[in-house]
Amino acid sequence: MKILKLIQAIFLYITALIGVILVTIGTVSLIDYGIETYIFGIRENTSYINRTCEHPKYINGEEIERTTEEIAECKEQEKESAKEDWKYQSARRISNNIALLIVGIPLWIWGWRTGRKATKKD
Repeated sequence: MKILKLIQAIFLYITALIGVILVTIGTVSLIDYGIETYIFGIRENTSYINRTCEHPKYINGEEIERTTEEIAECKEQEKESAKEDWKYQSARRISNNIALLIVGIPLWIWGWRTGRKATKKD
């Protein structure tokens, strides 16, 4: 019977440890995002802009030269697209980290409290 109590306690403490790990990852990622955004001022990512504006435009297999206005408009559209992508990525990153906290905190508390109760009964 004592072996079952020991296995139960180990399981509950491992569950608490998993909760701590989830909370740690979520917290570190949120802090990282806050530092990037508010201390270093990284509010958009333009490093992955497609740069299709600098290549020739083809219609029905024929190369058509772009005017300077078309190139400027295309670059502006790419910049706006990059901003929208960055907003989406930021929102997704924040929501994932909050989800880690929402799952991790109750798991940690439940595993720890239940594990302590199980070991105190002995």
